[in-house]
Amino acid sequence: MKTLLQININANIGSTGRIAEQIGMLAIKEGWRSIIAYGREKRNSASELIKINSRWSILWHVFLSHVFDGDGSGSYFATRRLIKRLERIKPDLIHLHIIHDSFINYKLLFSYISKHDIPVVWTFHDCWAFTGHCTHFESIGCGKWIEGCCRCPAPHNYKKLEIFNFARCNYVNKKKSFLGAHNLTLVSVSKWVDNCVSKSFLSSVNHIVINNGIDLTVFKPVVLDRAVIPDYLSLYIQQIIEASSGGRINVLGVAANWSNDKGLNEFCELATDPIYQIIMVGVTPELANMLPDNIIKIGKVESPKDLALLYNYADVFLNPTYSDSYPTVNIESIACGTPVVTYRTGGSPEIIGSIVPEGYEECDCGIVVPKGDIQSLETAIKHAFANKNCFKEKCLYNASNRFSKEERFSDYIKLYNTLIDLSDN
Repeated sequence: MKTLLQININANIGSTGRIAEQIGMLAIKEGWRSIIAYGREKRNSASELIKINSRWSILWHVFLSHVFDGDGSGSYFATRRLIKRLERIKPDLIHLHIIHDSFINYKLLFSYISKHDIPVVWTFHDCWAFTGHCTHFESIGCGKWIEGCCRCPAPHNYKKLEIFNFARCNYVNKKKSFLGAHNLTLVSVSKWVDNCVSKSFLSSVNHIVINNGIDLTVFKPVVLDRAVIPDYLSLYIQQIIEASSGGRINVLGVAANWSNDKGLNEFCELATDPIYQIIMVGVTPELANMLPDNIIKIGKVESPKDLALLYNYADVFLNPTYSDSYPTVNIESIACGTPVVTYRTGGSPEIIGSIVPEGYEECDCGIVVPKGDIQSLETAIKHAFANKNCFKEKCLYNASNRFSKEERFSDYIKLYNTLIDLSDN
């Protein structure tokens, strides 16, 4: 039996955690042993789980990250313990997802990988691997990562750096560690990320594109008058229904961490127009106190089924993100038949079918708007609302043909088998 070991910040929590879980489930179905090593949070998993480090180890690593720009340089002993377990497990293939955010020492990990020449697949859900420290650079228009990060123009954007900034040192260390792995395959979640890889110090490494998939048995259209509404959402959904009855446009936004980069200002500005009923998911109690009273503020929704219900009740899904690789929320909305309005950012336009490099564009599954253009954003929302039935049909067609998790994640299994066959030869 072949053994797959995945490493990610969370196990079966958040978008990358769910992706790793679903890949693991498919691997098990194909006869593999599946193990997920994680750093922070977990939910029940079909795979065997390994907790990489303790709470105190993470806190120390966070301190190094925030003060000394040392994300990836802490968790020394925790990573050593993980490597000892890997030496006993002897995985046939290692699949990396998110390995930043203060839970693993990448130098130790890649030293082990290089020494044993294990086939490694690394999915790039963001751009951290080839920058000095940030996960995204598009919102500030920075291209220093192409030649070599130095004198970061926004050192506080990523880890709230308080004292030191070692972007250049981090860049050099990453380059040395990652290029030392000779059996490495990079998987970009979007063409946009892959294009960035082609310009980075990792351009010589084998790299391909595999888009994310989702569970289309969960994210799908539902009959609203028969839908089972959980108690904690009942009041919110009643407000959404009342807004529809009053002729208002229900505009939904979903984010794990709301910030201006995620379009927080845009949602607040739209809330001043009574034609819109703004619904925001992922709102913390602190943020809720700062937002306008007429916004429907919903906390973190862990259940994918409950999240799908909210997509179904929305008229338009709005994602005015300023930096993103391939936002899963866009896919989830499309699978529920709800059109997406998004800024032309990263891989976000690819999801709704954009092929135009700039400007305002109507696509099969929604509308793309130039970044920061609020007037065009409103025009797009109203157009998507007026034509939502036409958009719904196209959304569902695209979802079934492009975003099935079985098809997308089976691409990983095929890749695993190819890499292991090459390694054996």
